[in-house]
Amino acid sequence: MNFLHKTFWAGSVLAISMSANADQFYVDLTGPGLGTNDSITGLKDQLSFNYDSRTVITLTDTITPAVNVGDAIVTTGGLVFTNQTTLNDSYDDNHFSAFLPSSDSEGFLNDRTSVFADSANLGTWGLSFSFNLIGEIAATSGGLVSEVSYSSGLIEIFLIEFATGSDDITATNIFDLTVTGSSFDNASNFIVNGLVSFSGDESHTDMFHLDNAFCAGDDSFHALATCVPPVEVTFKLDQNLDEVQVDFSNVGVDGTALIAGDHNGSLQFNNVPEPSILALLGSTLFAFGAVRRRKV
Repeated sequence: MNFLHKTFWAGSVLAISMSANADQFYVDLTGPGLGTNDSITGLKDQLSFNYDSRTVITLTDTITPAVNVGDAIVTTGGLVFTNQTTLNDSYDDNHFSAFLPSSDSEGFLNDRTSVFADSANLGTWGLSFSFNLIGEIAATSGGLVSEVSYSSGLIEIFLIEFATGSDDITATNIFDLTVTGSSFDNASNFIVNGLVSFSGDESHTDMFHLDNAFCAGDDSFHALATCVPPVEVTFKLDQNLDEVQVDFSNVGVDGTALIAGDHNGSLQFNNVPEPSILALLGSTLFAFGAVRRRKV
């Protein structure tokens, strides 16, 4: 292999490492005693989801009134725990709808009414979330909000268990997603990024596992996050975000405006090598190529 080819190969390894595709994951339902076969799903690429959002904008221009780039925003949504009715109703509009691939999902469901009084559906389960995101208005167009940007926030992931003989649900926090940033792929494709995290208040923390990433032989999200040093599991939320009309009805009350919408998208996970490891890999490969060149 000549120097040019060696150098190209080294650069390619770095590029592939830095832009790695999502890693596969699986769910182990042994802990909560769920599942319809062996309680362990097959390998999955992503989760699809649906949700409603409510974004409060703190206006810098309350006279006109108008939304400006840089106005602070807080976006909330997901499960509402006020009472059983609000929990049930909020799940209907805010949940993970499917695994991809969908086969071998151990009784995963996205509709609580389908298990009502149906003993054949014992062991079925679902997933949902609640979220609170902090950011700012990134772009406006003709009085509409066209882009937002998030710098921080928390998304709590919940295991959903369906009651037998009713359409009620219970929700248990199993891990969190700590938001660190966001970006746009195109005019309507919005990306939210961050890290899988645990606050210490979760249950069934060994449910989600990342394929081909380990800490002392354990590939659960919890083991990876609490490893010393941590094996960071990142996430990518890919969703639609269209231009939305602004509701100014609260401006005279508290100086805020409101935007709301319904969305769908997908969630993927990835184990990204430490930057120091990538730098070492790149320098080693390039050095090896240079040595080969001198020997030719």
